[in-house]
Amino acid sequence: MRKRPWMFALVMLSMCLVVLLPRPGLVKAASNVTTDYNANDEQAVTALQNWYNINAGNWNSLNRWQWANAVDALENTYTRTNGMEYGYGLSDTYDQNVSGNFINDAGYDDEGWWALAWIRAYDVTGNSRYLSMARTIFNDMASNGWDTTVCGGGMWWNKAKTYKNAITNELFLTIAARLHQRTAGDSGSGSYLNWATTEWTWFSNSGMINASNLINDGLSSACANNQETTWTYNQGIILGGLTDLYKITGNTSYLTKAESIANAAISNLVSSAGTLREPCEPSCNGDQEQFKGLFMRNLAYLYDVDHQQTYFHFLATNANSIWANDRNSSNQLGLAWNGPFDSATPAKQSSAMIPMSVLAEPWTQGAAFARGAQDPAFGHNLGVAAGSQGWACSASTCTTANHMVYGPYISYLPPGTHTVHFHLSVNATSSVTASLVTLDVRDANNGNTLASSSVPWNVFTTANAAQDFALTYTNATPGDSVEYRIYWNNVSGAPTLTASDIVVDGGTSNWVASNLNHNIGRLDSLNAWEVDPTRDTHSDFLSWGPYTAMPGAGNYTASFELKVDNFNLDTSTVATIDVRDNETGQVVASQNILRNNFPNTLYQLFPSTLVL
Repeated sequence: MRKRPWMFALVMLSMCLVVLLPRPGLVKAASNVTTDYNANDEQAVTALQNWYNINAGNWNSLNRWQWANAVDALENTYTRTNGMEYGYGLSDTYDQNVSGNFINDAGYDDEGWWALAWIRAYDVTGNSRYLSMARTIFNDMASNGWDTTVCGGGMWWNKAKTYKNAITNELFLTIAARLHQRTAGDSGSGSYLNWATTEWTWFSNSGMINASNLINDGLSSACANNQETTWTYNQGIILGGLTDLYKITGNTSYLTKAESIANAAISNLVSSAGTLREPCEPSCNGDQEQFKGLFMRNLAYLYDVDHQQTYFHFLATNANSIWANDRNSSNQLGLAWNGPFDSATPAKQSSAMIPMSVLAEPWTQGAAFARGAQDPAFGHNLGVAAGSQGWACSASTCTTANHMVYGPYISYLPPGTHTVHFHLSVNATSSVTASLVTLDVRDANNGNTLASSSVPWNVFTTANAAQDFALTYTNATPGDSVEYRIYWNNVSGAPTLTASDIVVDGGTSNWVASNLNHNIGRLDSLNAWEVDPTRDTHSDFLSWGPYTAMPGAGNYTASFELKVDNFNLDTSTVATIDVRDNETGQVVASQNILRNNFPNTLYQLFPSTLVL
């Protein structure tokens, strides 16, 4: 059988949720962040769990409301590992503290933190008990905490009804919006959506958002802005709620307001080094130590939708500074993110690990590591961005010999033998035998080269078609950092050489979604190519390509890694995956993907068998 180019495609049939193809790398960021956020998060969460009391299902020395936010921090790690690690932190905390339904006699804000944590626990595990608990908590807040007799509406902070403040109302808004998104047929008076919009109408008119677009702590007895501290978490939780209202309604005014608050916070609540700073630093109490992470979690949530590069840079600046300047030898993290490290508490730890965990790349079944060469985790001494996530050099753009791609110093791969695949292409073939680039794998700790290979020009058989170049190496030491490097040899008259994907242990036929072709959608901040029902209102190809030739007749399996942000509302067909002969147009394998094929919001592997 003659080798033919085969095309793998994913087409959207109905725009009722977000579908994401994994691993395109973050949106192009103009900073070379050569660090392994996965490894940093793993070490930080290990340190956090040293405070975890597994017999009680809580973190020693944290207040009860802070346990909920430690659960939220674990949910980031659980997502990063695609459900492989730290699930016990969710289930044990729930099982051992469920008595009383996480409702207390003190504050409605304490309840709100638990509701948010359990909504997300439901998302990442698919266990409906967590969503049911969030509904129970919300019902107590709505039934007993909201009234219109004082200040015309709003949630009380505490059960004694002495204060209406920002954070409780922000939590109420965000919980209502998220419960609406997870409740089929929710509409009308008394619905979660009605509560969310009612809350925002009241909140936006309350005066708590000041003239600088920062949110003060709450209202005075005269129902006016009390001019008290603009805590970072007050600027954070509202970002999540407004982003969700935008997702629900498509009304860009919600997004615009969220951006104005975020911009004010990252302009005003910062240190001289540009890191987020709590107004109480350097002398914050145990509650205040946890506030900054809550802002960063929601800033990342906003960035996931609007892709404002300022937000990515801010996340990366803080993540890098924390790891470089605010960490001790036990990987414990301190209060001031610009450093120096002061002391360790679980509140500081669960807060400071957030900037790293939101930038970490999810592991999936298909490959231990897969990124586009333009991914900001890589460094570039020369070259230019190419396409969505490629990186290129040519005789005119790279006039010296140097590394066009290097990094990202990853240490989370297990010791042993690994194979890294570099996908490279040239815009013109030639019989010239000169080596265009040198590929190598380097142990970043001791400088040893673990594997190396030259790539001569004449090995490229087709112009503008990616070929796979593999290096097998052995990493003998646990936790050793390795980097994957492409060195431009500056050959006279060299063509344009583009590096697209760098994949470890995924095989030769493994492609990063962002480097394929797309009719709709956009890069997603969590390393995927996404579509959503707000912006993508027609069916079309989310991804197609790469026109690869199979080695011969036989049985093959094409696998697509997909995830959704909402999996429980109905059984509708949301996408179709297929493989087709690009010469004849014949579809040789096809599968409809239903919403309820997803058991949670983590990546799922969808294989499709084809016979050639």
